[in-house]
Amino acid sequence: METSGSKEPVLYGEQLAGEWSEWVETPNPEGSREKELFPEVRSWLAQRRPTNVVDIGCGQGILSTLVPSEIDYYGVDLSEPLIARAKKQYAAPRRSFESGDAYRLPFEAATFDAAISFWVWSHLASPLRAAAEMSRVLKPHGSCLIITANPETYDVRRGFYSRYEEKDGLIIGDFDLGDGRKLTNTTLYLHTIPDLYAALKGAGLVIEETKRAGMLDEYPAGLYLIISAMKG
Repeated sequence: METSGSKEPVLYGEQLAGEWSEWVETPNPEGSREKELFPEVRSWLAQRRPTNVVDIGCGQGILSTLVPSEIDYYGVDLSEPLIARAKKQYAAPRRSFESGDAYRLPFEAATFDAAISFWVWSHLASPLRAAAEMSRVLKPHGSCLIITANPETYDVRRGFYSRYEEKDGLIIGDFDLGDGRKLTNTTLYLHTIPDLYAALKGAGLVIEETKRAGMLDEYPAGLYLIISAMKG
């Protein structure tokens, strides 16, 4: 979940990586992650049927468990603790995890049929740079899936922080996960929906569909945007 580059704070060292891994690896069948978002990833992969996929900002690697075993999976994250956790927890044939930056992916151009970036773009100062790099490693007509914070519910998200500071379109603070758990000094860049669309279009990616998900009964606008696009 970490990327480097200008303006980004250092994220997902030992403490935050540990908090994140504990939360993600704690089963929660009724939570939006497992009930709404993971099924969207599975469905998208089933529709696209890629031979390989890159997971940009893979964190501790849990998305690899959603990828069918016949698909070559490559997870990339700048956080060494998270990559170490991924290699320990999710090692399997046709899975690979390595350190890498969303702005400088360690792959040749036109390598992948598909790319996923899940809960990552809200941590990036420049979605345009990330989109350009994603587009670079995609093959012609390759597909990508972005799942990120829905800008329409930023006001709701502010209420999830037990402590935060906000300046120049960036929130840094402690995100309350419930049950006494939190993500310490995590970030949220307040990109707009036009910002996200412009980044994808500027990278030569054609937006196919946008969905909203995440506790829709309580928050009708949805806490997350799910954007699928294709390289022209």
